[in-house]
Formats: sequence, C-alpha cells, structure tokens
Amino acid sequence: MDAQERVIFIQEAQEQAAMNAQDQDTGDDTGYTGHEIRYELIGKRVREYRKKQRLTQQALAERVGLVPSNISHIERGTTKLSIQSLIRIANALHVSAESLLCDNLEHAIQPFQQEIADIIDDCSPREIRILAEILVASKEIIRNHIS
Repeated sequence: MDAQERVIFIQEAQEQAAMNAQDQDTGDDTGYTGHEIRYELIGKRVREYRKKQRLTQQALAERVGLVPSNISHIERGTTKLSIQSLIRIANALHVSAESLLCDNLEHAIQPFQQEIADIIDDCSPREIRILAEILVASKEIIRNHIS
C-alpha cells in the first residue's frame, strides 16, 4: 500500500468511525443504550467464542446443561438469558461474563482491548504501523463527534 492508498484508506476509516460515533451517541445502532439489554449482542458474542473454540451448539449445550435449541435461541437473541445460564456459558467457553456482556456495558474495556490485541497478533510491522495511524485518526474523529 503506497502513501496515497494509505491516505484514502485512512479517510474511509475516518468516515466510518464518524458514522459509528454518531450511531453510538444516539444509541441507534449497537452498544450500550442505557435502557434495555441487547440479547442479540450477547448471543453474537456467545457464537463468536463458541466458533473460535470449534464447538458445535450441541457440544456447548452439553457442557452447559441445555438443549441445543436453547443455544440457538441465545445466539440469535430471541430468548432472555438467565444469569445462571450466562455464567454457565461463560465458564464452559472459558471467558469472563464481561466478555459476553461487553456490548451492553457502558464501561467494559478489557474485552475490546483483547480484540485489538487479537487483531494485530498476526500483523506484520508495516501493517501494525498502518493500523496505528488509522486508530489515531479514528480516535480524533470519535472525540470530535462525541464531545
């Protein structure tokens, strides 16, 4: 990626970050809205962690003591998850409850820091420098739109 392509890429990332910041600010898209639990976001996290561990819904259900259709409903966010089931799922997936709830929590930081670390884990030094530039530009846009 040459310098001109990098500038275009950063500009596109900045535009996307600005749109995401506006959505977050109004509570229109994803994340914490302060009012209701977004079960579909919890389900999305359950699915991501289950797939990372190459578990089927059946295997996770067996570990948790639920039937596979319950796991399916949880992953699609079509059922309200009890605290007991949430804890059992977190334990079965060897993740924190915060990792599953982070999209609904206003102050969750660690799961997102881990996601960033996972993203850059297999990057070359050049890719890391480019991503750092994008993060700096994105941070500036977010702060300008949220403040």
